Amino acid sequence: LDEMCRRPTNPCGEWGFHFVVFAALAGLGSAWDPWNLHPTPPMGWANWNGYGCDYDDSTIRSIADALVSTGLRDSGYKTVIIQECITKQGHRNATTGAPQPDKEKFPEGMKSLVDYIHSKGLLAGIYTDVGPQTCAGYEGSYGHEGIDALTYAEWGIDLIEEDACHKPNNETYRDLYSKMRDAIVTAHAKTNHSMAFYLCVWGRENVYEWGPEVGTLWRTTGDICSPGHATWGGMMGNL
Repeated sequence: LDEMCRRPTNPCGEWGFHFVVFAALAGLGSAWDPWNLHPTPPMGWANWNGYGCDYDDSTIRSIADALVSTGLRDSGYKTVIIQECITKQGHRNATTGAPQPDKEKFPEGMKSLVDYIHSKGLLAGIYTDVGPQTCAGYEGSYGHEGIDALTYAEWGIDLIEEDACHKPNNETYRDLYSKMRDAIVTAHAKTNHSMAFYLCVWGRENVYEWGPEVGTLWRTTGDICSPGHATWGGMMGNL
């Protein structure tokens, strides 16, 4: 299952937020995982299905707290993906090209947020895109794979999710995702920090044939819901 949305009868539940969990299947056989980070599929929470872009630093911290207090972390739901709407388009360091996350959304910086997630015994994921912009129109990684992977490693990110919007016409998904995979390897050589790689490629271009060589896990379907509208039927429709 790529992403499973669950909403209690009271949409905000007792914690006051829409709770979303995901479980990712890396497929049968081996996948690209040179540091053996995920011998079993990673499970956890990502904000898009529950919040879309309507979240900030405090939202992510409250979710990290809830994963611990509800016992979900101890049941294996350990990865928190900071998903979409992170760096406004064109907001990069003028010298290094490093992405500069929205300061209003992340006033303490991304490293501080990642450190908080880690302090709860959880793993931190980050979202980007193979194109020049993300599906929601924020900054993508096309042409910046090297500096993006290095920056994520310096922040302490444990998993990179790369979406498939705004694909350049002259590139294949395999080539595009391979660029980020190679950038992750280079970032590891520079920082000694390892990261898993999630190909959010929607099953395009027969990813099941090349995914094991390129990513730790890969997506095989489209979205199950628009933000805030998760249903069991939506999830089952993708099976």
